Amino acid sequence: MKFGFWLLVLFVITSVKSVVLGQESEQHPDMRQEINELKQDIRELEQEIAEAKINNPDEVPQLQKELASLKKIVESFEKMAGNSPNPTPTVHKLASTQNSVNQSPIERIILSRQPTTPKPGEDTDRLLWYRGKKINDSTLITNKSMVVQFQKSQNRVVAQPDKKTDPFEPMIRELEKAMEREEELIEKFARMENGFLYYPELEKTLSRYEDLNEEYSALVKNVIELPELSAKTDGKYAQAESETGGIGSTISNAKDFQNLLDYEETMAKARRLFKALPPVEDFPAPPEDDLSVCGACDPELIKKERKAKDEWHKKFIGQEEEIRNLILGMERQYALLGSEDHKISPQSINFLDSLDQRERKKLQTLMQRYGNQITRFNTVLIYVLGYERKKQLLGSNEGSIVDYSSLMSNLDSIYTQYLNEQIQLKNHDFVLNIPRHISLERQKRLLGDESPPVGVYGLGKNFDKAVAYNRFALKVNLQFEYEQTDDEGNLELKATGSLLTPEKVYTMLITDGCTYSLVKHKVDFTSTTEKEVAIPIEVKSGAKTILDEEDRLITFSYTGPNKYLMNFPEFKLDFCTGRSRDSVYFMPLFSEEVNMPLGNLNKSYTSEMLPMANHIFVNIVEMEEQLEKGMELAAEIITSVTAIQSAGSGISTREKLRMQYETKQKQDNYRKDINKLSANTKTVFTFDARNRSSEIINATQDTKHEIDEYSRLTVGKIHIQVVHDPFQ
Repeated sequence: MKFGFWLLVLFVITSVKSVVLGQESEQHPDMRQEINELKQDIRELEQEIAEAKINNPDEVPQLQKELASLKKIVESFEKMAGNSPNPTPTVHKLASTQNSVNQSPIERIILSRQPTTPKPGEDTDRLLWYRGKKINDSTLITNKSMVVQFQKSQNRVVAQPDKKTDPFEPMIRELEKAMEREEELIEKFARMENGFLYYPELEKTLSRYEDLNEEYSALVKNVIELPELSAKTDGKYAQAESETGGIGSTISNAKDFQNLLDYEETMAKARRLFKALPPVEDFPAPPEDDLSVCGACDPELIKKERKAKDEWHKKFIGQEEEIRNLILGMERQYALLGSEDHKISPQSINFLDSLDQRERKKLQTLMQRYGNQITRFNTVLIYVLGYERKKQLLGSNEGSIVDYSSLMSNLDSIYTQYLNEQIQLKNHDFVLNIPRHISLERQKRLLGDESPPVGVYGLGKNFDKAVAYNRFALKVNLQFEYEQTDDEGNLELKATGSLLTPEKVYTMLITDGCTYSLVKHKVDFTSTTEKEVAIPIEVKSGAKTILDEEDRLITFSYTGPNKYLMNFPEFKLDFCTGRSRDSVYFMPLFSEEVNMPLGNLNKSYTSEMLPMANHIFVNIVEMEEQLEKGMELAAEIITSVTAIQSAGSGISTREKLRMQYETKQKQDNYRKDINKLSANTKTVFTFDARNRSSEIINATQDTKHEIDEYSRLTVGKIHIQVVHDPFQ
């Protein structure tokens, strides 16, 4: 009875999958049949208890515990089937984490009327370093129709290019659709078969979307924060600031300011710094981006990458920025003091032009050297676009150094080429980085690609390639020899069996964030049964030797069912170096038939192979000791997932995907916890899943062990092989 109860425990966990993951509330035909069979088990157990009270009173307490657990399971099944006399407990629905408000990265200049672009000869006014026609004391429109406003109180300039001619306008419009794009992505995942299995990938992709939105919003923002004039100048400004308590506190006019500042001295410092700059082509290579899953899951590596980029920025453009801030800082001070004497501004503009020419040449060199390397492309892209935007907002007349339309096509072609190369190299750690592939489509849209992502799932052709790549063939081979002896050690029974997967079992990797597990390929987990997710195991051969009535050893060949099913193993692996070992955990066999005919045990070898073969996976002593705990866990999972199911309506699509994913995780964890109560510890394989290898695991372990005083498993071999076998 006890072994049968353990099969029931495993059956309970696998039985709830189709109802809970599918979020169904109506009666389920399969569930109704299962309830009826469990009720029959209850009646048989009640009869067994009645007989035990007469014949074996000591067994009654344990049998009554089993009966109570079984009734609890049936009660929970009744709730799941929608036939419970008791109301389902209320579960508070989780609030959506989505923000439905789109935000713009642009700060609009509000004017009472639309200004007119100045005609030639009308652009004689100045505001800071800008030239054009003043709208009011703090606002000007340039001859390129860009409106500029100096906001003194906030120490900044807002520059608003003409939408009709602004090359960044498509990017701005796309950024303003950020929430819309996130909603579209969530719905695409929801429409996919088993979309909930990709829930961790969805969350990482949404996080990547937010990073891109933040990065590109910072790039296109139209606010120039004006620097304070550096107090490091060797002239009179530093002294004046310390004596007056801050610039402007006792200065009444521009003349006083000029007397204090010594403009020429500041310009001389700028010239010295400019002359000391290294040759334009003399700069280090930008740091590479780690495009792997392992890299995205390593907080220390992420910190190092950010630090490396900060240090590279200083070496690449930091000195030029320091010089530019000197010039802009002086212009800011003149504007704050209300100076109308702008005879020095042309010098500032000429100096800014020299800096611009240098930066332009440096960026052209950067593109030539590193613009075709995907691991550095994003850095090059951001710096080039940042330069173009800064140049535009500062009012430069220089033309663009890049064709905007080519940026998107270059990114797409370079990325696709790199992906194809990594597919050939079997770089699982990159090819399976789904958030990276999907976020490329978001990046392409930000760069002006107005067409929606293509592909089977509408997530881009690179996602389709990753899905086709994500297929692995699994094979299992089992061999056992079971022996039973009498008090004197004489053989009474020996049974052998050789079982294997008759053909490849196709699987795929799913992630829980930073590690993977394997699941069966092309199975709809929202409406499946335990049989569909199990591994078919075929009996290749077997023999049983027993003592006959005349104490002679006779042997029978196996003539029972030719196929059993094995619970799908629990995998945990990654492709990172220096992490904990990967593992696979095996679970017992079961039969498609609920009641298997045993036949005459003394004259044949049939279905009794199943419990003997399962000694490969279980420790019968542990099983007996942990039976009560196993039944409690079985009842607990039913109660838990029933409560989750009750919260399945009236929630967002994103929350539904999360709940389905977490429910499956709970089921898998409960199943593993229950199995551990009776497991032979040797059924856990540890291995190292190597990146860039076709073979994930190819290993054999022998779980042989003493069962009790009279029986033992002399051979209990498990061989498993998992090989990459993608769709071609």
